[in-house]
Amino acid sequence: MKLFARLNVIVLLAISALLFVAWNLRSYHPITRAKKVWSRQTTEIVVFGDSWSTNRLELPTTVQAPAPPNKKLWVDTLCTEVVCDRIYDLAQSLPSHPSHRRGPVVDNDIYTNLTRSLNLTAGPENIGDFSHQVDEYLAQDDARWQDDGEQKGLKIIFTVFFGIWEL
Repeated sequence: MKLFARLNVIVLLAISALLFVAWNLRSYHPITRAKKVWSRQTTEIVVFGDSWSTNRLELPTTVQAPAPPNKKLWVDTLCTEVVCDRIYDLAQSLPSHPSHRRGPVVDNDIYTNLTRSLNLTAGPENIGDFSHQVDEYLAQDDARWQDDGEQKGLKIIFTVFFGIWEL
């Protein structure tokens, strides 16, 4: 009888531990979503950066580039981990073409001065740098706050990533 009593206690502790972990693990979606709905919280990720942070092409190209595959980027993984409700993607990228310009940089003025001193020909692209992305977000955010009023329970996570090749 002592064996069955010990076995029952061990099984009960194992089930309790699993329930405790499931309740407290943030990436466990059903429970976390239920907690968020109950507390009326929303989580939003705002992404600034280059093509390493976005799934969409911003600028039109004369040559039709193939559609990017449905790949999961680090932003998507972050959203899964924190169980976000929305990704507000301001990151930009350029279509692939034979040019030295590969996408947005932190500061267009520094980039222009460097490429001018190296006698590199600038491409026809005019893509916003980090300050342009922030200005775009602030303008849209001001309009959203005026439309929606005070937003209680809103958590915003800001991410900035401009790659490893930037100035």
